Amino acid sequence: MIECITPTTAAVTLSEMKEHCRVVGTLDDTYLTTLILAAQRLVESETRRTLSSAVWQETTDVREVPIEYGDLVSVDHVKTVAKDGTETTVDAADWNLPTNMGARYVYIDDSVDGTSFRIRYTTTINDEALPMAKHAVMMIGAHWFEHREEVVVGVTPAKMPLGYQHIVGHLSIGRF
Repeated sequence: MIECITPTTAAVTLSEMKEHCRVVGTLDDTYLTTLILAAQRLVESETRRTLSSAVWQETTDVREVPIEYGDLVSVDHVKTVAKDGTETTVDAADWNLPTNMGARYVYIDDSVDGTSFRIRYTTTINDEALPMAKHAVMMIGAHWFEHREEVVVGVTPAKMPLGYQHIVGHLSIGRF
């Protein structure tokens, strides 16, 4: 089970989104803020990257634990979890981040007693990818802003912008 300990912050500001959508005034501010957060969650889900720093905690029974949702910043701790819930910190010498894999996994040594492990780590998005990710959030948010209804009579249906699919495909974990 993996959970985000710290919520991610919005990668796109309200003023950036208003400029992108060419919105003047404050009437749509609440709606645009909601769209920013929803679009960011979609981009994060489709790319498996958080668009800001986030702390994750994963409880697992495997010794090869993939780092999900972004680029690894740090591993805060690795612990064993007993059946009664007691946690014991694993010595840093007994787990590692193999450099040949780009630090995408935490490996817990077989010498460590335990069948359940809890790992806490911090991820972020690298500076190269952030502008593309922000643009994807603004593209999908603007699309939703302009097309608020599922069906609109009298106009040609609009698909998700092609540029969005290209950006999301490029940002997906394993590509960057």
